[in-house]
Amino acid sequence: MKQKDDAVAEIIGTVLIFVIVVTLLTAYASWYVPLQEQRSQQDFYQNSISAESELSAKLMQGYNFVQSFPAGISGGFGNTFDTYLSFVNISYGALSMKFMIIYSTAGKNMSENYTIDYTQAGLISAYPSSSFLSQIAINDYGSFLTDGSVFYGPLYIHISNTSFSASLARMNGENFSESSSSSLYVSGTVLTKTSSIFAVNGATNINGTAATVRSIKLLDLNYTINGPFADSLEKYIMVESGMGPISGNISVGSYRFSLVSNRMVISLTSPLDLDAMDLLYLSYYVSL
Repeated sequence: MKQKDDAVAEIIGTVLIFVIVVTLLTAYASWYVPLQEQRSQQDFYQNSISAESELSAKLMQGYNFVQSFPAGISGGFGNTFDTYLSFVNISYGALSMKFMIIYSTAGKNMSENYTIDYTQAGLISAYPSSSFLSQIAINDYGSFLTDGSVFYGPLYIHISNTSFSASLARMNGENFSESSSSSLYVSGTVLTKTSSIFAVNGATNINGTAATVRSIKLLDLNYTINGPFADSLEKYIMVESGMGPISGNISVGSYRFSLVSNRMVISLTSPLDLDAMDLLYLSYYVSL
């Protein structure tokens, strides 16, 4: 009788151990693994945003650069999902402006008219291939980036009734899309760098001759941005006391803003005398 009881006890003990192991594995698979998957994908997003911010900063420095992007998302039980990095040539913005500089050189006052036309382009996207969380594309548009709702990066344009400052970037290259479970790298080579800095009473160089700026008159301005990011672009436009358009049309000083759907336009209501003007335009060739 005792042997039968011992056998039954062993069977019950084995079953209990099996139940405990299955319960632990089930809890691990149903709770811990999905949690780790979410954390892994959240880490990917945060690291992608950090990489994009670094890329934006390097773009505005005007040097050749190499930037790494995270790749691979842990799916639990040793699985890793590849992530993707893409670049596409796409135009989304243009700056056209006319201004006149009156300067003195060799004891004489002279004037010079300038016309500037710049285009902005280049889209880098980092995104995961997974179904843990909703997929979010993180995009870098020239010199600022977005995950669809929040924008990161350097200030894009700063204007007032006495100054105008803008930084513009264009990225060129062959369209590409690569996937990997490890890091991916984007390199950029400077093609052109143009900087125009004028300040009243400041020294400048006009056609190879040293001169002193006496006045700056902005005659015409058209700055157009097209794209799904336009609705939040006012975060990157600093106007006088911080005013900017939420939607529709608004005038601030001599500037007119129009923000309708995915299109923003900045123009002039009348010619404007400036104390300073600072324009930085950069063009890169990018490759993976």
